[in-house]
Amino acid sequence: MTSRNDDAWGRPAPSTRPRRVAESIRRELAQPLQRIASDAGLGMLTLSDVDVSPDLRDARLFVTHLGGEVSHDEVLRRLHPHLGELRALLGRAVRLRYTPRLSFRFDESVEQGARIDALLHESGATEESTRDRPETDEDR
Repeated sequence: MTSRNDDAWGRPAPSTRPRRVAESIRRELAQPLQRIASDAGLGMLTLSDVDVSPDLRDARLFVTHLGGEVSHDEVLRRLHPHLGELRALLGRAVRLRYTPRLSFRFDESVEQGARIDALLHESGATEESTRDRPETDEDR
């Protein structure tokens, strides 16, 4: 028998608390992180997502970086010393029993999306060029 909080497959439904905490963390740290990135000479940096553990003790901050002059590893290396500052800021801004430990991850979804878009555009361009040419006996 399933309870009201189970999903359609009878598994316990995921708690919404980690998602709400993740959104609060993202909202509180987005601007300070941009300031830190600017001061560190990283240019445009965005906090794209936050993933919080079910016990709310760990949070992974997913960042995207626009501008190819600095490698992903270098971006993470320059941000790492500021984790304590961001955690202290978070502890003052968000009321939780424990302030989550923070870690950075590079969000590659933007780059993957750009690669997919480029491939789709390339295949569309190829398709258009074949549509414009006259039909030959080989095409039939």
